[in-house]
Amino acid sequence: MRQVEKKTIRDKKNRYNIMSQNLTSAREQEMYHVYPKYNLYAGNTLGSVINIKTGISVGKLTSAGYTINVKGDNTERIMMFKKDFIYTLFCGDIPEGQRVYHVNGAVTDDNIENLSLQNEFQPHPIFDFYEANDRGIIRNRKTKKVIGFINNMGYLNVTVRRTSTDQVNYLSHRFVYEVFCGPIPKGLVINHINNIKTDNRLENLELITQQENVKKGRGGSGSNFRCSAKPVISLNLETNEEIKFKSITAAAKHYKINPRAVKFVADGTTKSAFSIEYNAKIVFTYDD
Repeated sequence: MRQVEKKTIRDKKNRYNIMSQNLTSAREQEMYHVYPKYNLYAGNTLGSVINIKTGISVGKLTSAGYTINVKGDNTERIMMFKKDFIYTLFCGDIPEGQRVYHVNGAVTDDNIENLSLQNEFQPHPIFDFYEANDRGIIRNRKTKKVIGFINNMGYLNVTVRRTSTDQVNYLSHRFVYEVFCGPIPKGLVINHINNIKTDNRLENLELITQQENVKKGRGGSGSNFRCSAKPVISLNLETNEEIKFKSITAAAKHYKINPRAVKFVADGTTKSAFSIEYNAKIVFTYDD
């Protein structure tokens, strides 16, 4: 294991020197962030937590994962799971009544990409042996094993089945979209907004026509979509809350979803759109 140079971590009040002999690379070290409340400790996206005065990694392995004892300048020392420390540090507070768990089932893997809230995964409407979350991760519902491979076109694929004999290959971006938004209407395809074929986060997926997809593949914008100025009414299917908006753009901005998704629902092309911000399916109708 290669040693790295001495590194400094700063927070608003203090400067700490860290001799990081236990880190594998300077890149890993640079990702450390100080925890605001327990500011004597820092974590990185790879799941490592250190005492920032000594630079020593902390954590005790239990049957449920690593635990750590942490404190801040003005807080009492407490014990918490390392996964909770890492998730809160990079993703924000854990909502009441929810917990963080390991996507691949390995309780020792606290990499941020392996941490997810308990209710983030939802089953596919047809291939319900499998489930996905809005970050584009697909896994077996029973074993919790993450699945997927890159095909010869550069897209992520999954092999799924309904019974022991009807195994099929499925494009991952289509699978993720259908989990949260339902079946893809005939004549429409899923577009990666940022053009990264393996980025299957729900917020990076949108419905477009095949013609628009071909145009994009030839170097065009891929879309001549213009938001309608018609007012719309939204219905949150989780809370039954209705809100009136002056335009599709205003509704899309409120729910932090693509304006095209709002228009497809209002036009009757799709049944609902999923809002990551509200963790709910939203129905839109024109306010005539």
